[in-house]
Amino acid sequence: MRIHLPLYAKILVWFSLNVLLLVVGFFLFFYANFGFDAVFSALAKPRVQAVAEVVNAEIAEHKRADWEKIMVRNSNAYGMTFALYYHDGDHLAGEKMVLPEDVMQALTARPKQGDATGPPPPRRPPGPVRGHEPPPQNEVNALNGFPKSLLSTNNPAYFWAIVRMPIGGPFEQTRPFQLIVRSDSIHVASLFFDVKPVAILGGGALLLSVLFWIPLVSSLTRRLHKVKEATAKIAQGDFTVVLPVDKRDEIGDLGHSVNQMAGQLSSLVNGQRRLLGDIAHELCSPIARMQAAIGIVDQSNTDEKTERYISRIGRELRHMSDLVNELLSFSKASLRKDIVLRPVKLLTIVERVLEWEASGDKGNKMEVSPDLIALAEPELLARAMGNIVRNAIRYAERAGSITIKAWVDGEEAVIAIMDEGPGVPEEALPKLFDAFYRPDLARSRDTGGAGLGLAIVKSCIETCKGTVTARNRAPHGLIVEIRLLQAVMPVVDQAAVAVV
Repeated sequence: MRIHLPLYAKILVWFSLNVLLLVVGFFLFFYANFGFDAVFSALAKPRVQAVAEVVNAEIAEHKRADWEKIMVRNSNAYGMTFALYYHDGDHLAGEKMVLPEDVMQALTARPKQGDATGPPPPRRPPGPVRGHEPPPQNEVNALNGFPKSLLSTNNPAYFWAIVRMPIGGPFEQTRPFQLIVRSDSIHVASLFFDVKPVAILGGGALLLSVLFWIPLVSSLTRRLHKVKEATAKIAQGDFTVVLPVDKRDEIGDLGHSVNQMAGQLSSLVNGQRRLLGDIAHELCSPIARMQAAIGIVDQSNTDEKTERYISRIGRELRHMSDLVNELLSFSKASLRKDIVLRPVKLLTIVERVLEWEASGDKGNKMEVSPDLIALAEPELLARAMGNIVRNAIRYAERAGSITIKAWVDGEEAVIAIMDEGPGVPEEALPKLFDAFYRPDLARSRDTGGAGLGLAIVKSCIETCKGTVTARNRAPHGLIVEIRLLQAVMPVVDQAAVAVV
């Protein structure tokens, strides 16, 4: 299953991955050029230094016989192996270990004169000694720095720390010795490598970077969201949207292009509807004249065969007249932009529609509160509901009754017209309100109409600043739902409500 992420999250995720890739790349570059031991040494030296200072202080405060216990206690505390070895490799205290060749070389390596990384000279007894000169500079450096070597071995796989201890002569210990720490893991007791500081530092840097990027990402996604909303409205037929073009960048150019597209589409669609209305209007006169001529011929004495032809021509003219009238209604409903919405009692509209369209059927149901008022243009709303009821009667009257309900949903008044017919294929629902669309291509004009009835419904409701949708109901039937702005009327203004 594909995970859907908004653009906002995608940018931040890609930024985080980019930072992570840079960190990994830097580590691999450092590792490739200097090796694992160099990386290991750079990460572990500060912590090994601190532990060496603690061990050194313990050794200085105890006798030589207690050093074994000190090594055992530190080994148990850290989960590692602590031991003291002489500079030449002889065991002094702690667990006696088999030292690999690399460890032995680091243990026995002799420093250059003045090099603080080598073993320090024997330490003088504590306290002032008369006649003694100050300690050599290399001894001072050794005391301050605890020269150390950190390395890893593969066979056996261990991590090692070798620290030259600045203790020599206080307890008849004149030979230089060193502290050796061995571990089978780099994470034990966080001595060699502590993940927490690195995680805190990395997480903090990443968080600061994300906070730094959030204003830019938020600005981009917010502006793109406005473009998305505008294009969605254009797709629904609202060409009045105007995007603010306040920045000279690619998104600003996109907003300007969307505004131009909306203007061009508005001109094209309105021009098409106006042309359609003009053509329908011009067709009314010749159709009326042909119907008059057919009526005159029908009254004359003609044989039976001629009467059949005349009757067929009359039916075709009536179909043509109905189509032209629907085209006129569709054009007028689409082009009426100067209407004024008024508070309308929905119960009055519903009663009127049922009386017009289904006066002979007593089984239809009506569940509308007398106090429910919505903002609409009464004639357009009545025409839209009449087309829906007429459509339901045509396709579903034999299957059961028609029910009209109305209720309040938030700030909207909802009208639902429900039938118990066969419904509509799911793939046809999004196109149901398109002009000249009929779900069943096999329908003839006698059964399916011209495909303008529901298109007129959509134009009328959108002119009333509302929306109309259709969905199938279970187990069968169709629900057409109209949503209008609800009119909240003070008591003193109830007389202004339109009663049609």
